[in-house]
Amino acid sequence: VRSNYEQWQAVLQQMAFLQNSEQERLRNIDWLTFQLAEIDKVKLKDPQEDESLLAEHTLLVNADKLLHLSSHAYSTLYEAESSTTATLKQAQRQVEELHRTDPRCAALLVQLQTARIAVDDVAISLREYGSHIDADPKRLEWVEGRIAEIQTLRRKYGNTVKEILAFRERAMRDLESLQASDENLAQLEKE
Repeated sequence: VRSNYEQWQAVLQQMAFLQNSEQERLRNIDWLTFQLAEIDKVKLKDPQEDESLLAEHTLLVNADKLLHLSSHAYSTLYEAESSTTATLKQAQRQVEELHRTDPRCAALLVQLQTARIAVDDVAISLREYGSHIDADPKRLEWVEGRIAEIQTLRRKYGNTVKEILAFRERAMRDLESLQASDENLAQLEKE
């Protein structure tokens, strides 16, 4: 009888605790639900999204500068009248003439040809790079808006997207636990 009485008292205490903390539990459920909705509204998926957005933002903000620099470098290497390629071609013709007269200059000719090929490759890469630069004001606006949304979440829930997603997981577990306490109270009443 004594054992049953002690068990009954323990169940009554647990029930009293759960019933007294019902308002607190409901407040916590509301708060966690709000936090989860706020995080879910932003639809975070990639833990590295904040870093990739910042990198893209830097490129979009500096698109005009990048385009100017790459096209100017391309022109300097390849298109201008006194371009590096033209200068190297002229030097190559002169070294070829040297080589015809003095075969010991063969190594110089090979080095010059290698330099020309390298300069041509760089020029082509610069032209290709410039063709992929996109100064899209709408994309820049979207990226800035997305960064602002993530920044709002970072102030509240973590310093990185990874930390925000971890906070979301913890909040989800806490919410499930609080919602399950109704079942616990029913089980205690049954006991």
